[in-house]
Amino acid sequence: MIEQRYQKAGSATLAAVGCALLEIKEHSLAEVHKCKSMNAAEVWIENNQDEWLLNINHVATAQDLEDNHYLEEVGQTIEHIAVNVSFCPYCGEKLVKMAADVVPSFIHTDYSKW
Repeated sequence: MIEQRYQKAGSATLAAVGCALLEIKEHSLAEVHKCKSMNAAEVWIENNQDEWLLNINHVATAQDLEDNHYLEEVGQTIEHIAVNVSFCPYCGEKLVKMAADVVPSFIHTDYSKW
């Protein structure tokens, strides 16, 4: 689901999600929640087809580059996880407008060996 959105947005590769993400947010009509607590990391909450997803990117550090020869640069996305949420875990804002049940699920993508 998330990978399909990145492909539709025209990103060069899925491995470049970290870089392409800013382009997607700028050109997307999706609702995005990003509170002050999220500014310290690559974290955002996005409404994707009436489903709020907490997205977290783990990005490469200089140490990660030394430990993994598949990584090319600092800041490259190593892993991405998206978890269904109904509230922001950082500021407490309610995201789900109606009383629909949120089905617990997640998506994990490991880019460390691409």
